[in-house]
Amino acid sequence: MHYPDFSSLSKRELKIMELATDGLTDQQIAIHLGLTVATVNSYWVRIRGKLGRFSRTELVSRWLQNKSLAASREHKQRIAQLEAQLDSAKSENWTWESAALMQCAFDHNPEVALILDADGRILCANERA
Repeated sequence: MHYPDFSSLSKRELKIMELATDGLTDQQIAIHLGLTVATVNSYWVRIRGKLGRFSRTELVSRWLQNKSLAASREHKQRIAQLEAQLDSAKSENWTWESAALMQCAFDHNPEVALILDADGRILCANERA
């Protein structure tokens, strides 16, 4: 499937695409932007000239698919970052000294602090608890 290069559109053309994906008609887009319907139609002609001879519906569909693919790529990158952080945390070597420091920080927390297991049993509690 061919995905048009939406980066070639002007800010106004991008705004028209966004409004169209929100379900607005050309008349509603014209009212929203303070334009005439003829001007909106001329923007569609320019958009099609830049992106290819797609129908308005095809352009809106490809715009939404493009945004969805971009969001999916961003989510995959964030998941990879979080997995790397988790792997790093798992691989750290805890010593008795680091555990003692953590316990000290935990005990001096001014709030009640509890660590529970999956069954809800208390594993650790600070002095306030």
